[in-house]
Amino acid sequence: MIIVYTSGVFDILHRGHLNVLIKARALGDRLVVGIQKDKAVFESKGCFPILSTRERIKQMRALPFVDEVITYHSGTDQTGTLDSVKPDIMVQGNDWPSQTDRAKVIEYLNNHNIKLVLIPYTKEISDTEIKRRIIASFNDKKSKKSNNYVSKV
Repeated sequence: MIIVYTSGVFDILHRGHLNVLIKARALGDRLVVGIQKDKAVFESKGCFPILSTRERIKQMRALPFVDEVITYHSGTDQTGTLDSVKPDIMVQGNDWPSQTDRAKVIEYLNNHNIKLVLIPYTKEISDTEIKRRIIASFNDKKSKKSNNYVSKV
């Protein structure tokens, strides 16, 4: 049995996440997804995710191609998690190595014969882009409401 592991925040689940998850599942027999805990997200990004750890776990468990969901704390050193999962393959988006120093994890993967597969980043979609769209939409509606009010007076 080939075990595939991938991890992330998975805050606002979108097409980019789904692309990585579906491609990851296709590489093996079992897909284990690590969800970064709220506090760890705050420590690494300076803000909490929109959805709580519990909500992100529930949405990930709802996906039929995800076999197991676990949580992890560390943003860059997942060696303890990898020790418990014992994957054959670790999958990340191809932006993963540039995000922070991943040298310790890559060394661990090499030492434990775990293949690293980087899936191409899905352009034009991200949590940040979705948040930008929501804010823009809210501001547009707020502006139109304000303009409608003024025109009625």
